[in-house]
Amino acid sequence: MDNRIPRDTLEQLHRELMKARSEERQVQKRLDDLAREVRQILDKPGEGHIHQRRLKQSLQDSARHFETSHPELTSVINNVLTSLANMGI
Repeated sequence: MDNRIPRDTLEQLHRELMKARSEERQVQKRLDDLAREVRQILDKPGEGHIHQRRLKQSLQDSARHFETSHPELTSVINNVLTSLANMGI
């Protein structure tokens, strides 16, 4: 069994993160940091398992912040979190 988040799910998340913008510096930093984390997993798929646990925590923290301001992004984040949960992460 492949123990990685599906690439298309990660690519969708990355696209949504790159589209999302915020006037608040802290929120924009969080968006940028998440985009970097996802890009790192996409660029080095063989090392994805190393980063997935950290990504899970980052996504859980971020989903609460983006729920009202970025609903589409929150939906994609929840899809990734479901994938991670299904993998036992």
